[in-house]
Amino acid sequence: MDEILAGDIYTLTDEDTGEEQQYEIVGVAELSGARYVAIVPAEEEVEEYGILRVDTDENGETLLSSIEDDDEWEEVAAYFDNEIFQDIDYDEEEEQ
Repeated sequence: MDEILAGDIYTLTDEDTGEEQQYEIVGVAELSGARYVAIVPAEEEVEEYGILRVDTDENGETLLSSIEDDDEWEEVAAYFDNEIFQDIDYDEEEEQ
């Protein structure tokens, strides 16, 4: 599997619209035997991040997939909120 690191930029394609957009990996986590990434649109100021699961297809290619299960998503979001993004104060950044 390809190494995915915080700071990497990926071009993702929306399966419904076919539109491509670049995203930056801002966090990586391994929970319950699965890997996840927190992403934000590259070169845009945002206050929220998205979460994708790192999967591998039948050819061994790395895929970033949406998380369909609400409980799985909540567990991963809580991890990122508590372990990675706890020190970010968006209100303070906006006031500067």
